[in-house]
Amino acid sequence: MTPTGFTPKDPVHDLVWVVVDPFSSAIALCSQAVEAGYTLVALFSRPLDMWRNYRVNLDLLKCTHRFSIPDVHEAAQTLETQFPGKAFRVINGSDASSMFTDRLAHLLGAPGRDMRFVHARRYKDRCMKRLAEVGLAHIPTWIVQAGSRLEPEYFPVVAKPAAGGGSDLVFQCKNQTELDRALTQIFQTQTVYAETNTRALVQPYMLGTEYVLNTHSHRGQHRVTAWWLYRKRRLKETEHAPFYEYILSLDPKKEGAEHRWEEQVHYVRQVLDALGFTNGSAHIELFLTEKGPVLCELNPRFPGYYLFWGDAQRAIQGYNDIDLTLEKVMDAPYQPPSSDMKYGCMYIYHPDPETITWDGQLPDLSDKKTLVHTQMLIQPGATVKTTVSLLDVPGILSLCGPADAVLQDMVRVPHLVERPHRKTPCLVLVDPCSSLLIAARRAMQLGIGIVNLVTLSPKFWTNDHSELSLPGNETWFVSDVAEAKRMLARCAFQPIGLLPGFEASLPFADQLAQSLGLAGNDPVTSDARSSKIAMQQRMDEAGLPVLPHCVVDAENPFPDLPWGQVVVQPDLDAGSNQVVRFEDPDVALQFAQACLQGKKTIQDTAITRMLIRPFCRGQQVQVNGVSHKGQHKVFGFWKYDVLWLDSPEVAGGQTPVFERMYDGLGSSAQNPCIHYARTVLDALGHKEGPFALEMMVSPDGPILLELNPRFVGLEGVWRRAQVETLGYDAIDAALSACAGSHLSDPYMIRTPFAEIPDVPRAQGQKVPAWTIRFLRAHEAGTVVDLKGVFDSLQYVAHVSWYVQSGQQVERTTNLMNCLGHVLFLGPEDPKINTINLIQPKSVLA
Repeated sequence: MTPTGFTPKDPVHDLVWVVVDPFSSAIALCSQAVEAGYTLVALFSRPLDMWRNYRVNLDLLKCTHRFSIPDVHEAAQTLETQFPGKAFRVINGSDASSMFTDRLAHLLGAPGRDMRFVHARRYKDRCMKRLAEVGLAHIPTWIVQAGSRLEPEYFPVVAKPAAGGGSDLVFQCKNQTELDRALTQIFQTQTVYAETNTRALVQPYMLGTEYVLNTHSHRGQHRVTAWWLYRKRRLKETEHAPFYEYILSLDPKKEGAEHRWEEQVHYVRQVLDALGFTNGSAHIELFLTEKGPVLCELNPRFPGYYLFWGDAQRAIQGYNDIDLTLEKVMDAPYQPPSSDMKYGCMYIYHPDPETITWDGQLPDLSDKKTLVHTQMLIQPGATVKTTVSLLDVPGILSLCGPADAVLQDMVRVPHLVERPHRKTPCLVLVDPCSSLLIAARRAMQLGIGIVNLVTLSPKFWTNDHSELSLPGNETWFVSDVAEAKRMLARCAFQPIGLLPGFEASLPFADQLAQSLGLAGNDPVTSDARSSKIAMQQRMDEAGLPVLPHCVVDAENPFPDLPWGQVVVQPDLDAGSNQVVRFEDPDVALQFAQACLQGKKTIQDTAITRMLIRPFCRGQQVQVNGVSHKGQHKVFGFWKYDVLWLDSPEVAGGQTPVFERMYDGLGSSAQNPCIHYARTVLDALGHKEGPFALEMMVSPDGPILLELNPRFVGLEGVWRRAQVETLGYDAIDAALSACAGSHLSDPYMIRTPFAEIPDVPRAQGQKVPAWTIRFLRAHEAGTVVDLKGVFDSLQYVAHVSWYVQSGQQVERTTNLMNCLGHVLFLGPEDPKINTINLIQPKSVLA
């Protein structure tokens, strides 16, 4: 249905659309823009904790380009360099990002908002002060600094963070004791935007009906795109603000007189003018009192929960806020058109505000003809910590239909009731990243719960080019084993297994597994599996051959180096981070000392010890598999082709580049590398979980370079190769080992751990070979064209690009900065092993 008086517009293809910190509805906006052919940049300026707090799944985000740049000037320069000569539109996706968005639009010369009032649009107290300056109705506001105390002259009052959002830490206080308690809790807690609360806002509690108006401004003209009535109720006696029970759309023509539409919209437009809203979206909450409307809160961003009302809004009005924001509709009515239809959202909650556990059962909604969408915001078995916060509501229903039917169904929707609930079996993942995230999703498919424990700095996930948007039922930030054990004891899950995601997490993981009584590895030998230096010492004690090496640290800053070519690397790190080869030992020693003076590991910790060893020549290989109860089953034997390229960052040094990894598993169980790998695992006390051992094979036999007691990377690529060539893979094997008896459907595991052959292909069965090639440009700074790169090649099974077509390549000497990788499945010794995949045609200078 298309209202008279406006015209849908074709996509604006000559513009670059930048969405700053997209979450909630802004993710839907990004997806629809990309599907319509827009050039859309998702620009992240905030810590990823914000998305975790809001339970946002960034896997749903669609964009043509993606940057994470916290500095607004650097962001503007990057965009102008990336898109020379283009005009920009900048959209704010988060309250916390409004000042960044306004400044970015100003720097890019894009349509924006009045920069004089940038703080008034972000901070609640500055907003009320601005309204007072221009004589508009406002709520009196007091600001309390952390460590201070406020004694208002009257109660009740409302206390909340000065820079918070939604119902986050909003308290209604009837007396001084409740106010003191509320302020203490506010200052001891971060906002949902992952910011420290240093200021709290206190206001008198307002009486009156609450309304919401969504608006869209263009060149100073303000459209009201939606008008809603909020219905709130209090759940028992609690200091929290009343809970939002439902929201319901209103019709200005039919219900305007009853709800004083003209008075509200006139006031809202005055507020938008006062705050400099010349362009962009706003979400406005106000009270309608006897004296008139008064602003409760203004959110200078794209309005939330589009998933629930966006389709209904378009069906009723013919357009919605996304259409207006993306300039598809330029001449829509300045108020919502009249309709016989209504839409609204009903919140599912538990009638008791105490902590409960949701068992996954929904109210009976089979006869609700107006129901258009249901979304549960928590997983079955998860704990509802409180039911007066929007972020902890179990779910939301969206209704759309004839007005009478919508109202009747809102009355009839039952609420959740608590049912007896047994603890759900779960795997505990410590600092999950890379391939362990795939294992988490696989476990959830098999009916196993997931509890993520984050012990490392969130910056680790940024350094690892990963998102701290972890799949699972619960994600907790913990600092010690005792705290983690207490939290697990109180939650709705029963740990049945534990897997570490990173080398630096091993001591924590081993201690926690032991304290929980889970199958694990001996904490006494944790350091030998996480520290390269301790690993060498442990192997030497066991009588195993080790590489010659020396240690550079504060106590031994100038060791003698009796070798020529040497390799320098941090003791506690992973991958190729800070791994450099030098021809000159003196230069190597200078580099090691420089690393001790301020360099950090990939997990964002200070480097305290560096290891220097002679450069080894020979075939580099990797043996990987899974251990269970001390039995080590090998699933893969890779051979590496490694290039050492001049480092653009370290003078006189070269960094390793993995050019090719290919299947080299022999047909005999007597493979010396496999026998050696098992001996090493026993010596280092590895009894449970996945492993990957990197070693160098010389005429004298294999010698260990590094142990990774975790899933190796690129699991998403070579897992497919394992399944197609062997019939099983390491992830299923590990899940079978630690959770086999708890699987809801054990037949979903391809091969139980006990039935997996001790060494694949020991009987000499013929299977296709597989190869992974890493794709790189000849030089940094080039712009890649990825079209038709593999048109003439056979056996291509999987291609993953790390860059977009047309994107500039920053560096090409680090695994994290290669263009992508390709998996080949084909005959033994296929020709692709010798093909140079990076031809000049695939890279445009």
